[in-house]
Amino acid sequence: MSFFKEIPQILSEFSKTQKLMALILLLFTIIIITISPSIISTITLDRKDLENKIENKQGEVDNLKILLEELDSTIRTNQKNCTNEIVKRENEFLLMLKEIKREAINNEKANNLVLEKFQYNEPILDSVVFLPQVPQVPRVEKKSTVIPKIEECEKKIKAQK
Repeated sequence: MSFFKEIPQILSEFSKTQKLMALILLLFTIIIITISPSIISTITLDRKDLENKIENKQGEVDNLKILLEELDSTIRTNQKNCTNEIVKRENEFLLMLKEIKREAINNEKANNLVLEKFQYNEPILDSVVFLPQVPQVPRVEKKSTVIPKIEECEKKIKAQK
């Protein structure tokens, strides 16, 4: 408190320029102290504005989470459908191969014994002239290589599953 008693003595030792500078500095400080809260409040946002922005952003985040879940579900469904179609197509190939194999086996059985016509050089003569007889001689054909190839394809398709 003794400081306030000595203020007039300290001020009397200042020159007019120093007193004027001190007065301007004091006035400038008072103005800053008075005006700064209003300037700060205009620059910064109100708490309610910030809360509204936070709520809006939270709503956007929630909407994006829902969209993400929907897209994830769609992707999983499409992957499942694609996988099911691939399996379905593989099964169709296997059925086609089995059908081809069955036909090849049936053809092989039918073609194993082939009757060849054998012709005599001289006609058989009797009281009536006959045309030469053409006897049929069975001949075994070579076994087909198609069936082993089909079985190999089946094994490859089954191994990829």
